[in-house]
Parts: sequence; structure tokens; C-alpha cells
Amino acid sequence: MNPANPRSPARAGQHDAESTLVAVNDRDQLHVRHFGGGTRNTTVVLLHGLFEDGSLFFGNNDALAPALVRAGFDVWVPDLRGRGRSWPALTPELAADFDYGVHAAVTEDLATVFGLLREGAPDKPVYLVGHGTGGLLWLNFLARWPIVREMVRGIVLLGSATSIEHAGLLPALRWNLRDGLWASVLARRGGLVPGARLAQGQGVEPLRYYRELRDMLAHGWIDPADALDHAAQLRELPFWPPTLVVAADRDAPWSGPDSARRLQAQLPPHDGRLYLFPAASGVSLLGPRSALAGGAGAGELQALVLDWLAAFDG
Repeated sequence: MNPANPRSPARAGQHDAESTLVAVNDRDQLHVRHFGGGTRNTTVVLLHGLFEDGSLFFGNNDALAPALVRAGFDVWVPDLRGRGRSWPALTPELAADFDYGVHAAVTEDLATVFGLLREGAPDKPVYLVGHGTGGLLWLNFLARWPIVREMVRGIVLLGSATSIEHAGLLPALRWNLRDGLWASVLARRGGLVPGARLAQGQGVEPLRYYRELRDMLAHGWIDPADALDHAAQLRELPFWPPTLVVAADRDAPWSGPDSARRLQAQLPPHDGRLYLFPAASGVSLLGPRSALAGGAGAGELQALVLDWLAAFDG
């Protein structure tokens, strides 16, 4: 049944927050957590990647959302459909009838989030932060709708990629065997890919959605539903917001320095910055011990993001 109270107060660290459920269709609702009351007239939206939900960003006081709130930003954190506290939750029973892929995530989930954002903070400049494949979804969203792009002051992409090219045997084996064949085997029962079994996170993903993201990264940045060529679309754009791209050597094959450089090169001319964490730093941006969640390099990552935001926010 639908939760009786879709709007309820919540707390993360020492910061007040409000949880909202917003309808995507007759059945599905997205959970969005809003940390309001910031001293800056600026909104930041944090979007999680594969095998995660929004709690990645506020699970403890060392995570990214509390750092942004302490710096005075108004922060919104959605859970994609079926993840986190979105309703209904992903279960093997639901997965059988869960007609959900990348196209729906972009054209329905993100459109719903942006509609809520425009209603709740209509006059505030917006910064978009994407974690892993969450960054890819933001890029797809912005490539598709120019009017939204005009509202965005800047973009931060953390461990994101638009294409995969394996540098070395081990990343190739991980991509093809562990993250490909083994993931399909694990999903035979229930239609859900378990992130913990792949050492990628604690959540689950619908097999169709997972395969579509892998295909998009490996075989061209093309929407699987309507064949929109995102790279070609971007090449036609006269304007692109300032963009910070951050990558870590330890995140291959899903991300890494080479993927980050190719991503940055695919964007239209813009005010861009690329920051790379070397393998020796021990920093990862993906997985359960990532710097986003307060793991190694959390302080350095937070300082990097806050300094970049401050440079454009004034």
C-alpha cells in the first residue's frame, strides 16, 4: 500500500530535511529528500549511480550532502524509481512487471525531479551533481531538453563516463566476465542484479536497466528507446554549462582517467576542469567505500567540489 504520509521530516547529521514522494505515474513514486534553509540562493541536486540510492550522499556527517548544507547550499537528493525510499521498492515480484530502462529514467524520473525542483525553488540557480551513471543520466537529460540546460549554472560529474575503452587485461575481464556474464547469471532469479555480489554497491538494479547502461557505454552513447545520439546532439549545441569532471584510477572499468578525458572531449566548448585521483591516493568514487560516502579522500573531494561551486556562485 502507499505510505500514508508521503511528506515527513527527517534528519541527516545535524541538518533538518524533508522527505517527499512525488508521483511519476499511477503506480510509481519517487522519493526526494530536501535539505533546505541554506544561506546561499543556490540549489544543488545530487543524483546517485548504479547500486546506490540517495542515502549515499547523506548517510553520515562526512558525506557530500552535509558538507554542502554546512556551506549554505540548498540540497535536493532524489532516489531513482524503485531505489531507496521510492515506492514501491524493487523486489523480485515487482521486477517481473517493471518496464524500466534508461529512457524512462531520463524522460520520466529526471523530468519529475526537475518539475518538483522548479515548483519548490523556481528562482534559484541550479547545479547538478552526478555520481557514476547518475552523471550519464544528467548528460542525457540535458542533451535532450535545451530549455532545462538554460536553467543549469554548472555540472559536477563524479566517476562518470560516456564510453568504455579497456586499458589492460584486468579491466576487460572485469567488464566482460564479472560485470557482464556473472551479472546476468545472478539476475536469472528475480530479474535483479545484486551490487554486493559484484563488489559495486549494496543495492540492486533491474537487469534491463543495467544492460542498457552497459550497452550505452560500450557500443555508443545512443538512447536504446528512440535512438537519440547524445554525442551528435551535443555537437550541435551553442552553449554548455561549466563542468567539473572528477575521476579516480581505482574505478576502472566503469570509470577512470581515460573515460573522464573522453567524456570531457565530447562536451561542447565550455568552462571545464578535470581532476584525477591517482591509484596511490587510495581514493575511489564508486562502490560502498567511495569518497562521496565519507571514505578515503572525502575531505579532499568535498573541498574540490565546494571550491569549484564557490568560484561560480560568488
